[in-house]
Amino acid sequence: MRILFLGDVVGEAGLLALEKGLSSLKKQVRADFVIVNGENASYGSGLFEKDYQRILASGADCVTLGNHYHGKPDIDYWIDEASCLVRPRNIFDYERGQGTLYFEGAPFPIAVTNILGTAFMKDDVLDPVQCFEEAYQEYPDAVHIVDYHAESTSEKKCFAYLCKGKATVVVGTHTHVKSDDCQIIDHELAFMTDLGLCGDAPGIIGFDPKVTLDKVRFGKRIPFLPGNSGHYVLQGCVVEIDDDQRRPLSIEGVNKKVEGGQI
Repeated sequence: MRILFLGDVVGEAGLLALEKGLSSLKKQVRADFVIVNGENASYGSGLFEKDYQRILASGADCVTLGNHYHGKPDIDYWIDEASCLVRPRNIFDYERGQGTLYFEGAPFPIAVTNILGTAFMKDDVLDPVQCFEEAYQEYPDAVHIVDYHAESTSEKKCFAYLCKGKATVVVGTHTHVKSDDCQIIDHELAFMTDLGLCGDAPGIIGFDPKVTLDKVRFGKRIPFLPGNSGHYVLQGCVVEIDDDQRRPLSIEGVNKKVEGGQI
């Protein structure tokens, strides 16, 4: 089985990149199952229901979130009915939605878990490893895939080692910078520090350079604005898992350019 996992969708450019490029990318990498991180899809922070539906219509089977899971508060009204949406499992005092989703199917069932990291993040969260252990015990027959949404690169790899033997795939999201460290750890776990992004390629982590520079250099209190150059990118990885042994055979980075014209 081949699983395609794409990084954070950033704004309209990211949504258009999926709509214009995901179908051909799926064929190119022969993906059987597609996971997309959508936490920045709606104007750069959070997820509207209509944009969640656009991601699914583009060809995703599952959508994960991150620290901006509540960036659009109206998610409270529809997340319980969103059968393909995974919010962070280890957040405090939020019981709507699901932190792990179970997908039945051949050659094996898949469980997708979304976890928030602890280092340099503003959210107070429950212990990431313990929360994954709970997911593993809940679905012991599944191949477990984890979106570890975190700032610290070393924390992501620590988590992978701590979950080795139970998780089959651990990939990082959040930094929007695609890492070049795809590896299989001890023949048991496929790992990549960060998938990168889906969105504006020339931007600064997918956001408009001018607005971002004004914010960083001059301290302007303005929201980040997603980029719209018309030159898009789909970044992530594809993992091949042995159908019988349920162990990862390979993991390779994905970096597909998509031309779409200005928004």
